[in-house]
Amino acid sequence: MYKEKSQKEMVELMFGDFKYDNIACFSNVDYTVATLNGKAGLIDLKGNPITDFIYDDLTQESIDDSEIDKMIDYFHFVNSNYYSLRLNNKWGVLNNKGETIVDFIYDERIETGLQDFFIVCKDKYGVINNNKEMILDCIYDNIQECTQDNDLKIFFIVTLNGKEALFNSDGIRLC
Repeated sequence: MYKEKSQKEMVELMFGDFKYDNIACFSNVDYTVATLNGKAGLIDLKGNPITDFIYDDLTQESIDDSEIDKMIDYFHFVNSNYYSLRLNNKWGVLNNKGETIVDFIYDERIETGLQDFFIVCKDKYGVINNNKEMILDCIYDNIQECTQDNDLKIFFIVTLNGKEALFNSDGIRLC
């Protein structure tokens, strides 16, 4: 006698057990972030772990809606090669191989520029490159990245005490 299977049983037959609690939305990358038992880690697009699942859960703290609050914040991708995560409530950056590029010592999420320069926050803003070298010390009130499209030269407009100056990607002040 034929027994009709539930939707859950059909899914398990087709795909096996679902392993991850959440998987981050991604675009144009060959890896993503997933959570497992409340901890985050990087996985490849076949679901294989790239890192251990030791990072803080990536739920959106800024949204109160209970359903959205459970979703992974997919805006942590800083570009296709890097991902900003929290470890013990401190922010850092991993590359797509799971290697630490920016140490997990920052209080605020790390953003990026166009050529692997990370604008990092403590109480002030600064710039660090993907070799962990500080380009601009964390002393500025604001930093804006600019680029010339024809040759991808990168410049930073920095604000300090209400005044602005221009720096190149080596941290040399131009004006």
